[in-house]
Amino acid sequence: MRKIWFAGIFFVIISFTLIGCSGDSDEVNSNANKNEEANEENGNDVNNTENNEDKNDGENENSDSNNEAVDANAAEADEGGFADEIKPLGVEEVLLDQEKVSQFKEGRDTFIEHDELLYVEHNFITHLLDYELTYDEENTFAEVFKEKGDYAYEPSYKDEGGAIMDLGQVYDEDSDEYKDIPGESAESYKMIEYDGKLYVPERLINVFMDTPLNFERRDRAMEVGLRSEATNIYDFGIDDQYSSSTAEVTQDASDVTIEGKNNEKGVVIRNINSASKFAAILTDYNYSQINGIVHNKSDENTIEVKLQYNEDKTVETIELEPGDTQEFKHDVKGEIVFYISATGPAGTTSEAVVIGELK
Repeated sequence: MRKIWFAGIFFVIISFTLIGCSGDSDEVNSNANKNEEANEENGNDVNNTENNEDKNDGENENSDSNNEAVDANAAEADEGGFADEIKPLGVEEVLLDQEKVSQFKEGRDTFIEHDELLYVEHNFITHLLDYELTYDEENTFAEVFKEKGDYAYEPSYKDEGGAIMDLGQVYDEDSDEYKDIPGESAESYKMIEYDGKLYVPERLINVFMDTPLNFERRDRAMEVGLRSEATNIYDFGIDDQYSSSTAEVTQDASDVTIEGKNNEKGVVIRNINSASKFAAILTDYNYSQINGIVHNKSDENTIEVKLQYNEDKTVETIELEPGDTQEFKHDVKGEIVFYISATGPAGTTSEAVVIGELK
């Protein structure tokens, strides 16, 4: 009987032990399953993170590309085209020798500036002044003829908005020769294409078309030829390089008082004798006219005064007796210098005074 009881107890103990082990196994399996699920979730999180990183990298690359494109466009905009270098002048009227030009139409960019140099639209200026001006860009020369012809410029730089073009020689009809453009003056003679039209530099118009230009900014008026305001030759001055050492500008009342009138300022030529004395006014193609008076200050000697464009081109010879005064007026268009030359008898000295103005 005791054996049966011990056997029963042993059976119960074994049963509880097996049940406990079974519970532990289930818990282990459960934990394993939980770990697998966690690992799967972590794997998904890792994959999602990698995908997000790849996506962000792509977006960043696209953003960088877009920024580079914007920067490039901004840089290109900052650089601008040739047209951005051109400054159209707001000219409201054009005066030819102080007469209003009816053919001028405001707002057509007839006059422009580039690097502070003035340019005029080809068709306008050649019609206005009745000149023919042709231009060969490939061979870098221009030809100038009196009387307007039928030359028409063919644009070459429409896509670029225009261009600056070199000029190496100009054919001058008066001298019947091609004249080289000095290297130091090359920038002043360059041609411009702008908005499909040819523009002529002011310097070429001054020198080869014998016409000065002056822009009155206050009145927005372009003066072609004569200026509205005159410049006193005293204020303009004489050129020391071409003048005699005895010629000078003066405000001395004893020099500029003529026939009881104090003219305030002028030019005096002293020590006039048999050797010519010069006062040179360097108009440099920028004026149309010089006018004034010349007076012999000597009480004893007759002097001869020559008005000249150069030593070989005298436009007027004036013989002045002691105390005489003579008026003068001359065209200086297309001239670089105007000379006033005086001579007197050998062994004597005299003085001459010039009072005048440039327009």
